[in-house]
Amino acid sequence: MNYLYANLLPSINYGDYIIELATQKVLKRYLSPEDKLIPFYSKGTEPPDYKEGSKLIIPGCTQLTVGQHKALNLIDAEKVRSYCIAGSLWYKKFSPGILLRHRIIGRKGVDPDMSIVDKLSGIVGCRDSFTYRFLKQKGISCTYTGCPTLFISDFKEENSNGYVLFSFGRDKFYRQVWYGNQLKKMGHNVVGIVHERRDYERARAAGWKLPLIEFNDDVQLYLSYFKNAEFVVTGRLHGALPSFSFGKKVFYFGTNDTRTSILGDLGVTIFEHHEIPKMAKLAGKIQNSRALDMFQENTARVMEVITQS
Repeated sequence: MNYLYANLLPSINYGDYIIELATQKVLKRYLSPEDKLIPFYSKGTEPPDYKEGSKLIIPGCTQLTVGQHKALNLIDAEKVRSYCIAGSLWYKKFSPGILLRHRIIGRKGVDPDMSIVDKLSGIVGCRDSFTYRFLKQKGISCTYTGCPTLFISDFKEENSNGYVLFSFGRDKFYRQVWYGNQLKKMGHNVVGIVHERRDYERARAAGWKLPLIEFNDDVQLYLSYFKNAEFVVTGRLHGALPSFSFGKKVFYFGTNDTRTSILGDLGVTIFEHHEIPKMAKLAGKIQNSRALDMFQENTARVMEVITQS
């Protein structure tokens, strides 16, 4: 059977290349050799003609929000049945309200946009527990599948080349550089790596003079730096998840929001910047392995619905 596929690439976020590699591994496990994936949309091209009744597979990432990917805006519920393997809703936002003296008046929660979710078929795979709970409350058929990047390897300890991989977070680059230098002064062999195209210049501008890795269109080479590290100190979710899969001890200091609620479910602590010098003592592995079994079982359910409906 032919499946339309909402490819994430190309992207300025290198984590999307990791997600794509992991998703292809999932699809290979569940699709037959005769099945064919047809790109539904890629940058600079128009969507292909599709027949009524076609199936569109949305791979995952923070994909269930208008504007995240052009393919989502082209979904027509009347012509194509759309399925999501591991989607996520953005952080629950708040209206700014009005500042009156020392109080903010009229501040209230705003529910995530459901316009994409309402067009999905089958069981919606959810990447994080916030998305799962929210969709469940809305009466949407869904299940908690986690992120495919958790299964990019087999959780066995890979060979270590004895360095600390410092995987830059989204902001506060001067602070990150300072703590990276502290690790160097403590005697660690520190190698930096960035997750977005612009971040190489941002890290250098903030004073990072240690080795610094950027993406060169080879996702396997990029992942090898995580695979061969002794410790991974990271401010990005897709620095942490594949590193766990490689059996690494991880110190995560990134954002703590709805997208990273998966870390709490895995028994992973979210640390603060000031704790980075203690990373050798605090870094760890996934504590709740039962969640991994659940993710695999639920992914199988989603794929069964996609292939047999």
